[in-house]
Amino acid sequence: MPSATISKVGNSRAIFIPVSICDEAFLVGNKVSIEYVGEGTLVIRAERSGKESRRQAFEQLMTLVADQPEMPWEDDSRAADRALVGTRHD
Repeated sequence: MPSATISKVGNSRAIFIPVSICDEAFLVGNKVSIEYVGEGTLVIRAERSGKESRRQAFEQLMTLVADQPEMPWEDDSRAADRALVGTRHD
């Protein structure tokens, strides 16, 4: 089963995900701000309803991760990864 790793980035929680779900993960961002910071890392910030929105976004992301086939994390293009750094979906 694919995995996601959670860690802290500054005051935010970052979720390291397989690059194959980045597009779908951005769609989760309708209730939270999701920023792609590189290396398969999304930072989730809830600007309105706080903890509940982050929890729902996290659960949706984990569902996306669980639905992915097992594959090496290094299969992504580092050039494409760098091009996405700093992009935001609010």
